[in-house]
This record gives sequence, C-alpha cells and structure tokens, in this order.
Amino acid sequence: MDRTFYPESDLDLYVPNNSDVQVFEWLLRQGYRFVPHRNQRKDLGEAVKLAKEREEYSFFPRTLGAVHDFYGDEDHGNIEAVYTFTKSSPRAPNNVLKVQCIVACKSAPMQVVLSFHSSCVMNVISYEKAYSLYPRGTLHEHRNLVFRSEHLPGRAKALKKYERRGFKPVRHDPPPSRGEISRSFPYGARYAEDTWCWRIPLDVAGVDTRWRIPGRNTVLPGDPVSATSWVHEPSTSYELGELRFEAVTSKNLHFGYVLDESACNNVLSRAEGRGGISYSPWNRNHDDRRCIDDYFIEESIAGNRENDEFLAIEEEEDYEESEDEEEDEMDQDQDDDV
Repeated sequence: MDRTFYPESDLDLYVPNNSDVQVFEWLLRQGYRFVPHRNQRKDLGEAVKLAKEREEYSFFPRTLGAVHDFYGDEDHGNIEAVYTFTKSSPRAPNNVLKVQCIVACKSAPMQVVLSFHSSCVMNVISYEKAYSLYPRGTLHEHRNLVFRSEHLPGRAKALKKYERRGFKPVRHDPPPSRGEISRSFPYGARYAEDTWCWRIPLDVAGVDTRWRIPGRNTVLPGDPVSATSWVHEPSTSYELGELRFEAVTSKNLHFGYVLDESACNNVLSRAEGRGGISYSPWNRNHDDRRCIDDYFIEESIAGNRENDEFLAIEEEEDYEESEDEEEDEMDQDQDDDV
C-alpha cells in the first residue's frame, strides 16, 4: 500500500479449501505451472487429493516447508497445504513470476492471516478492497508489533527478514493512560471495516460482484473478509500481546469466517433466524442445504458497527472522566498551595 516493491517478492493467495481447485485451474490457464516442493506429489491432482486425505484423517503428518517465510517450518494447524506455481514474466522473460496458494483448513483464510507472528504482514486484498489492519504502525512508522506466537519454531528467521526491510520490531506496546488509545496498534475489539483499518476500494467495473455460491441460490453481499473481527489483547511488561478470535464454520455456511469470540454465537443465531433455520427436533422442514452466508456477512458487519458506536461512546465517556479527574487534581494542588 505504500508502493514499496521488493524484487524477491512473490504473490501469496489465501484460499478456502472448497475453492482451491478452481483457483489452480485458473492459474494453469494463465500459463503457470505447478512446482511441487520436496514433500509433494509431482502431479497436482494427486497432491491435492493427498492433502485433503491428510486433513480428513488428521493423524497423518503434514509438511508445510513452503511457508517458512511466514510461519517457520513448523506444522501450522490452520493450513491444509501450500502449492507453488511459476511462469516467466511476459515483460522480462528472464524473470520468474511466483504464486503460492496457501489453502486454509476447514476454517477461514483470515484465520491464517490473524495467526501471523507480527503486524507488518497483516495486509490483504479481496476482490473488492485492499486492507491494512495496522496501517499507522506499518506504513507510516515502519514498526512491527510482535505477537505471542513469536516463540513458535522458525519465526525468528521471518521476523529478521522484515527487520532487514526496515520494520523495527516492537515487543511491548502497553496500553496508554486512561482515556487514550494506541493509534499505531489499537487494542480491544477490532474489525476489518473499523476506523483503524485502511481500506482502498478497488475498481470492480466489469466484474460480476453478485457472486452466487456454486449449486446454491445465495448471492453474497460482499467479500467474506469484510465480516472479519477480532480482539487485540495488548502486551504487558512480562508477556507479548495476542489477537483473540473464533473460527466459525457451519453446514449452512459455504465459507469459514473469523469473528470476535464474544460475537460468534449471536451473529450465527441471528443469521440462522433470518434464514429460517432451526435445529429443533420438531422442525422436520429444516433444509440442511440452505446457505446463509449472505445473512451471516450482513449480521457480522451490522454487529461490528453497533459495537464500534458503543465503544466510541464509552471512549468519549472515559475521556471526559479523565479530564474531570485531572481538573480535580489541579484544584486539589491549588488548595494545597494556598
């Protein structure tokens, strides 16, 4: 978003596991070829089949060496598999274009993003918008807030990579004094459409944005990324901060979603109510095939905005209260001087 170009960079696509084959087929039509890593089958179809079998029967070991830049070489539980595709650049045939497809497990791709080791890589592009979750700290200050997952194997190497690119690691960013907030790394309830995220609308002219879920009549009101919410727990003097969220899946949701854990049940029940879904044993007309992603996204965004308005009021009250306390202290000081 700050238009910095790194020559060694590749393109990382975070893909729901029920859409991976569609993405792979599109890349192949664009002239890319599949390049398996050392632990993958050479045939793409066989590699996909084996990855899904390992995900279904989780006692099989998974090898995700291709994602060491973000995670290290450890087995990351939110990722089903990683597939690499390359082709020669049309503008410079000696340059190789590289795309890595990181396929999420049964959960949402945003769960992978929010599990990163630090804030500077929490920037994503959906079909309709580009998002930076911590834009002030990342783009303006070139600071990189490190989360508790830093201690997982292999992540020190990844952090060094971004430090070499000019992002100064910050391991402790304690909450400011009462009535104030950290503008660089805002803590508390957060969501993808809030005040602290930087969003750039993309030109979707000529793009059919009324996308229908395959085999269903459901039309999405927006990209699933827009429904994302989480809670940023700030660091303390003895412990790194972390992001808390819940991955939401359901047989009536085509995609997986990531929500602030306090909002999950409420949003899902409201979406089910709008969709006419009831799990009551007396409801024999329940349609297991009914897809409620449209209602779920709408309810998630509506709930986030309501929470944002509540927090804004609460923040204003805290600020006024802190000002009153300061005035009382000043009056007390003046009385003492007299």
